[in-house]
Amino acid sequence: MILNGPVPPERQEQSRKNFNIFQMLNGLSYMCLGETMILLFAVQLGCPDTLVATLGAMGYFGNLLLPLGKLTAARVGAARCQSIFWKARNIAAVSVALAAPAMLLSWRNTATALLLCGAFLFYGFRAAGAVMLQPLLGEMTSVRNRSSYIAFTSMLVFGSGSISLIVIALILSFANNLPVLTGIIVAGAFLGVTSSRYISRIDESDVLIKSARKPIAGELKILFGTHEIRKLLAGQFAINLAVIMLIPASVLVLKRGFGYTNTQALLFSLVQWLSAFGISFATGRISRRMGPRRFAMLCYLLLLCVPLLWCAIIGLGLKNALFLALPFVLAGTTYVSLVNAMTHYCLQTVKPSMRISASILTALLSGAGAGLAGMFFCGILLTFSARLSSLTVSFGRYGLYFGMAFALLLPGIFFLYRMKPLPIEKRLKIYPWRFPMDGMSSIFGRSALSHKKLLEGRKG
Repeated sequence: MILNGPVPPERQEQSRKNFNIFQMLNGLSYMCLGETMILLFAVQLGCPDTLVATLGAMGYFGNLLLPLGKLTAARVGAARCQSIFWKARNIAAVSVALAAPAMLLSWRNTATALLLCGAFLFYGFRAAGAVMLQPLLGEMTSVRNRSSYIAFTSMLVFGSGSISLIVIALILSFANNLPVLTGIIVAGAFLGVTSSRYISRIDESDVLIKSARKPIAGELKILFGTHEIRKLLAGQFAINLAVIMLIPASVLVLKRGFGYTNTQALLFSLVQWLSAFGISFATGRISRRMGPRRFAMLCYLLLLCVPLLWCAIIGLGLKNALFLALPFVLAGTTYVSLVNAMTHYCLQTVKPSMRISASILTALLSGAGAGLAGMFFCGILLTFSARLSSLTVSFGRYGLYFGMAFALLLPGIFFLYRMKPLPIEKRLKIYPWRFPMDGMSSIFGRSALSHKKLLEGRKG
């Protein structure tokens, strides 16, 4: 419901309850038809590595449809806008499932077209709905509970997603074929449509619909002309590119490098989601203690350890499941931490009246831009590493890919470092070369400043 004036605290609480249900159902739905299932579906259809990598980047490239969300929000409000596009994205997922019968009929080109178009619309409609997500979070939270609530909702998504993955893995352990994968995607679409009912019940102030009705060209120009926002866009671009190039490729190396079945690959994805679930709630506290910018820097460096782990695993010929699980643990914890840290940073940096425009600008430049760059670089690196793979073991091309990806992504830390520090960092006088130690002190509940005073006291 759209209210005249700010949302009162009691209605904020009711909105958070509806959003919690939405997030829980969304987590159950997404694992049935989201990135992992689409990638496994593509591998099952026999698609080449470059096409699988393209699908991995589609989640960000789909942000091109994001302006549709702004136009719709200007007519019906933020909550109903997300509800409409959530229904549309889940219906689009059914077209992905239609690639299976097309492939069984030997219509390979038609199957490929359905897979690519369905994935683009699935992610594109998600982006169109999610353009209002950050402003909605701002409406149902206050400065005091914002970071902890963002972390809690992430925990709900990853927790329900983990349950969904377990059920899917059990189903595939008994029947692992295209019809079953197709049925799982359709079931996920049904859950997704159901979840849209709860997002439409969220209360919002009239600020959002008024903001959506305003021409955004001027606001976009103002935002892009702001030095701090340009640095934010560059930092988000670096993070998105790293996610695109590293996480989908991890599933690919399991399937085609180590020859794992769909069920086994899903169990590794489950490890990734459980890791994200385990760290989700802690991210709010760490982000408040360290500052979201410095927390993002720490997590980005940890994410870059994923390609190094794959290089070591492939180079040493390690095939033990415990070693193979390590990159997924690291990917899960760093991904959710980066998402929460950057959401927290954006909400604290951008004025409430300009959050919709900021969401659009970030999604188009840092999202779709990173998606396009990810398609390009993934395609080139996979093709180049495949040509050199004759010099090493059969799955050695993936080791070459991860090595080149690490070298390409390493400069990204510079863009995160250049983002404007928030007041919390200035108060604590934290320096970039000290952030890992300060981060650990934050986890254990003591700030960097308290440690500094303690050390000074001991010296005295």
